[in-house]
Amino acid sequence: MLETIANYLQQQGLAVLRVDMFVGIMPDTPDDCVALFETGGFKPELVTAALVEYPTFQVMVRGSEYQSARQRINEIYKTLHGNTSIFYLIAAQQSPAYLGTDKNGRYEFSVNFKVTKTF
Repeated sequence: MLETIANYLQQQGLAVLRVDMFVGIMPDTPDDCVALFETGGFKPELVTAALVEYPTFQVMVRGSEYQSARQRINEIYKTLHGNTSIFYLIAAQQSPAYLGTDKNGRYEFSVNFKVTKTF
């Protein structure tokens, strides 16, 4: 699921997979990057003989400049929230949040999403 979302974000010009966007890890470099993490999900349901799943994921953005990192997380939020072109629905669980700075003084933001998809 995360690779599919990462590829979609790359197609939208928001990051480049394995250059400044990573799945399951946020490496120490580059300073300005995006990371996607699986965060569990909600109980699946049977709907008209189809299994509907509700996995969740988190997007983290790190940047050397506060404003550019804030802008990047907002662009990802606007691109994914309400999106129906990848799965049945991707919905943000809250607005992007500022997490503070990491040990190297880089600014970090995150936003969490819930996906609705059939299995």
